[in-house]
Amino acid sequence: MKTDKKYIWILWFISIVLLFIISQTDLILKEEVPHVYQVSLILDSEDESKYINLKKGVDDAAKKYNIDINLLTLNNITQNAVIYSAEENGTNGIIVLAKNDLEINNKKVPIVVLKSKSGDIIDNPKSGYLSINTDYTGMITKLYNSFEEKFDKNSYIYVFLNNRDISGIEEEIDFLKSKQSSNIIFIEGDEKEFRTAIEDLVHSKNNAYVFSLDKTSTDNLCKIVGASTVYRERIQGFYCIGATTFFLNKLNDGTIDAIATVNEYDEGYLAVEMLMADLKKTNYMSNIDMENMLVNKESLENEEVVKQLFPID
Repeated sequence: MKTDKKYIWILWFISIVLLFIISQTDLILKEEVPHVYQVSLILDSEDESKYINLKKGVDDAAKKYNIDINLLTLNNITQNAVIYSAEENGTNGIIVLAKNDLEINNKKVPIVVLKSKSGDIIDNPKSGYLSINTDYTGMITKLYNSFEEKFDKNSYIYVFLNNRDISGIEEEIDFLKSKQSSNIIFIEGDEKEFRTAIEDLVHSKNNAYVFSLDKTSTDNLCKIVGASTVYRERIQGFYCIGATTFFLNKLNDGTIDAIATVNEYDEGYLAVEMLMADLKKTNYMSNIDMENMLVNKESLENEEVVKQLFPID
């Protein structure tokens, strides 16, 4: 028995010595620490609240790929300057919601551009950016067809927009001008200019159908029109480009008649997947075209449509 105990003590001592040697020579297997990617998401304005669904898609994909998202808005500087700053600060990749004046020069990291399908990004020299494209002409066409079903042929058509530099605005304007050569009025600006136009409409005792070409304009118009039944009585139809939860609630209560949009959650998720495929040099598509959706009050009774417009965890 004493001999057995002796052997046990010897084995224990040898095990301790081996473990010590292994630890000193870094031979103990350590769990690999996952690499965290730094990705910049650059919007086309200072207001991030209009892009909640897009950002949710980006955030959900970021969890899957172990990405830290840095959200950047524009504060009186150009997107080009924001891109340059992000690259200098060591970002691994960039997703940018393009304005019309976006210019990509000698990119240092992979870039996914969310842009108009018909729009060209200044790319000098050719930088090989990836793109997710929205067909704004297709969206305004669907919206116009919905409007035309109810148009009385006599009322004015008021078209509201906040900024012509936003992607898709110019082609939407061109389309509407090609369809209506008279009785169409374009109002560019903010809440002050919009309120003046609506008040002038009321005082003239005329009626109008309203188009809003961007989210900022729709937000301002909903607040103005929602504040007075007198205003609502003069507006025969309200048609918008772009969706938020607030706009969809206004669609449901009858303030808005139709919305043309894309699935922004999918757009954000796909942007991250494209970027990661480029970073890891795996197979990826260089561009994707988003599918347009026309949404009216009846659409909100469709469960599949609701899932696309109201993504939840």
